[in-house]
Amino acid sequence: MKKTLFIAGLILTLCTCVFAAEAGESAGAAEGGKSPQLQGGEKQSAAAFKAYNEGYTKYLAHNYKDALKDFNKAIKLKPEYAKSYNFAGLAYAAMKKNNHAIHMYKRAIKADPVYSEAYHNMGIAFEIKKDRAAAESFYRKAIELDNDSHIFVRSSLNLAEMLRQDKKFDEALEILRKAMIYEPNFAELHNAAGLVYLDSRDVVEDDEAYNYAVKFFKKALEFDQHYVEAATNLGVAYLRKGMLEKAITQFEAAIKINKNFAGAHYNYAGALVIKEYYKKAIAHFKKAIELKPDFFEAYYGMGKAQEKINLFKEAEDSYKKAVEINKEYEPAVQAKANVREIRKSFVSHIEFKKKAAEGEEGEETEEETAEGEEGEEGEDGEVVKKKAVDEEDVEDLRLEEEKVKSEEDEEEEE
Repeated sequence: MKKTLFIAGLILTLCTCVFAAEAGESAGAAEGGKSPQLQGGEKQSAAAFKAYNEGYTKYLAHNYKDALKDFNKAIKLKPEYAKSYNFAGLAYAAMKKNNHAIHMYKRAIKADPVYSEAYHNMGIAFEIKKDRAAAESFYRKAIELDNDSHIFVRSSLNLAEMLRQDKKFDEALEILRKAMIYEPNFAELHNAAGLVYLDSRDVVEDDEAYNYAVKFFKKALEFDQHYVEAATNLGVAYLRKGMLEKAITQFEAAIKINKNFAGAHYNYAGALVIKEYYKKAIAHFKKAIELKPDFFEAYYGMGKAQEKINLFKEAEDSYKKAVEINKEYEPAVQAKANVREIRKSFVSHIEFKKKAAEGEEGEETEEETAEGEEGEEGEDGEVVKKKAVDEEDVEDLRLEEEKVKSEEDEEEEE
């Protein structure tokens, strides 16, 4: 799972969406590449050894409830063993029982005060609780202990992301540089560094920041060519620099890497709006929402595109949905109020034109009708008018959505 971060500043007040490692992902990887299993030389009962390892096996199989039973059994048999508490905490975290997880991590730290992994997992748990100060403190403690390279890197990554959000760019970069000493080929570290450069300065004016951001995103892709977040962020860098065509090509490449990544569809749609390909943009905003139903920024972006082709009711519905998901998302709140007024004016305008047309209809001669109207003759001899613009747009939009789905089906068959 990846964290989605949004930075405003595009045309139509759309947001570009960049992607960093999510703290929650690190919990599952907290043990790193090393085996967490107990060593035979450690002094604990054979029963505790067996219970812990059975619990670990069930944890890996996502059988968290039964894993907890084994970890608790191991704790009862050997209460001084910190790893049993830590993995019980991870099992609770996987079951979305964050407070229970925190309780277990605390017991792990009490059993072993220099157990860096437990501090790291506490940081994750407090990020979930939105207690940023506590989370930062625990990440810093895990880094300070520096007794596990994998945990050092993961805590550094999560702390750097928090510092980036707090606009403490220099410190974030310094932390990432130190982490790269341990794992120079770790793609997520390079992606994170690219994000810091992308946010630290105005890449439109600052070529150095732009070049560093692109360099790090490309480096991340060198180490992991399937890293869709880095591929998407590279497109965001191009877009912010004003390289629209290059950005579109890059977003298309990101979608090819992983067509089920909502962020790639979202950013691609944003670029298409700038290109004024509104119907295709709406289809990709909808795909992003399908993949991530609480994607309120995508609802907002879709509303902006719908407004551009006079689908005012649909736009209002999109803004309404964005506000339902996030009541504090001010752009959608304002857009919803504005489009309602526009919609009223638009309806009044259409009604005025309709009445005017009805008034002129009686004065029109058959000859003028034949020369001035295009259409087919109906069964009653009257000329069939062309569809209203908004009806055509709705139909074209449906066809565009079907086209996107058809393209995906073809890719699956290949």
